Amino acid sequence: NPELESERSLSYELGLRTSTVLGTLPQQVLLALIPAASALHATGDAAGIRAAYDRAGRWVMTITAAVAAGFLGGAPRLLVAWLGTPPAGAELCLIGLTLAMVLAMTSGTGTAIARALGRTRYEAEYSGVGLGVHVVLGLWLVPRFGLQGALISTVSANLFATTWFLIRFGRVTGWGIASVFVRPTLEPLVVLAVFAVMGRQFALRLPEGVGLVGWMWALVAGAVPALAVLVLLFVTGFLPFSELRALLRRAPAVPTPKA
Repeated sequence: NPELESERSLSYELGLRTSTVLGTLPQQVLLALIPAASALHATGDAAGIRAAYDRAGRWVMTITAAVAAGFLGGAPRLLVAWLGTPPAGAELCLIGLTLAMVLAMTSGTGTAIARALGRTRYEAEYSGVGLGVHVVLGLWLVPRFGLQGALISTVSANLFATTWFLIRFGRVTGWGIASVFVRPTLEPLVVLAVFAVMGRQFALRLPEGVGLVGWMWALVAGAVPALAVLVLLFVTGFLPFSELRALLRRAPAVPTPKA
């Protein structure tokens, strides 16, 4: 059915474009990490590289968890406010591809450090494993399950590739899986799971609305779980307030125009 296939393609495209926003935000941290880690590597500062990984990993996963909680919790409201009547499967695609992006970001800090250390082969392996799993599962699942098969293959590919990379990265650095995954990633993922579910229930209980009112409630549905994730990760000490204060002190002052 060409119309059904077209609708499925549109749903996947909508989910992909939306979930890409999730990956864009924490990647801003990684852009700053690569040159800093390269400078530390050039001076032989292994302890500094380890500290940079730990610190950047906390921020990357905090941002990832917060934005993902907003997308997963507010997905129905966001799609309705944006499209009015979303195509069938759009919400499923948004949820599935958001989860795939979260999985990819769990290795984001590691890939940035690997580049800084000149170990780009591990990132190449990561891409190769992900592509291979995606192609094999896609050829098997998509003809049988359609859109659901495409989502399963995408999520599975990211899961296998991320697992492969983190194991390899933990071994080559000598830091171990506890340092490269458990410490910077496990708590944000648990908090994300809790507030995504709670956020979904909260979104379903919000008043209906169209136009600007619909957008207002959609933003509320997404912002509440996202802010809840941020607050809890600060309160539990996963993200120290001292680091936030240090970042604010280092922020460049806004220049005042001369008369």
